[in-house]
This record gives sequence, C-alpha cells and structure tokens, in this order.
Amino acid sequence: MADGISVNMARFNNAWKAAMVEAFPTIFISVDPSQTKAKMPAGQINLLGSPAFDTDLEGNECLVNATIQIDLYAAHTSEAYSIDAVSHNTLCNMGFRRVYGPEKINSNGTTAVRLVSRYEQLLNQ
Repeated sequence: MADGISVNMARFNNAWKAAMVEAFPTIFISVDPSQTKAKMPAGQINLLGSPAFDTDLEGNECLVNATIQIDLYAAHTSEAYSIDAVSHNTLCNMGFRRVYGPEKINSNGTTAVRLVSRYEQLLNQ
C-alpha cells in the first residue's frame, strides 16, 4: 500500500474513533478484526483495499479507490442504529460515501446486534 494511503487511512481511523468515543464514551473501538467484541457497544474499522482507479503513462497510481468496512456491535437494534448514524455522518464529513449497508447480520449465535456498512473514497496519490 502506498505511503500516502497509509497516512490518510491513519488520519481517518483516528478521526472516526474520536467521533465515536465522543458520542458514545463507553464504546470499545478496534482496528483489529481478530479481536472479540467482549464489551458492548463496540465498533471496528477495516481497510478492505485500495485498488488503482487511474494511472499515469508510466503506470504509477494517481487515484485509488479506498474501501473501508465498519462493523458495529450493540445489545439492542435501536442502539446499533444510533451508533451507525454517528459513524455515517462522521465518514460522510470526511468525504466517504456509503456503498453498502447498513445491513443487520447475525453475530455468530450471540444476542449482539451487528451492523455492517462499507464506504468508498477516491484518494489522490
């Protein structure tokens, strides 16, 4: 992954996490998909990829399409959608657009409510 993308994604992660913790002080935030959501509410942000969208004549990436996935976990459906509203507004304010979700997904037999959304943004190299 290009250095510029890494810097941008770190900035997005930090801004998203700060907004979520400000709105929901007890939320557990992770960027590690392998961590178990032992506490609720919980949120996770993951970079799914950043394929080239446009290249120059030498084949260098000029634009990449960064895609992130947000996983939100809560004890109740209404709480999950409240958290999603803050997450969505935060990401839209950073220039992302939702391309999938929010979709309520079964959370491995637990009573947790899981919402999944995906966002994209074109980033200039």
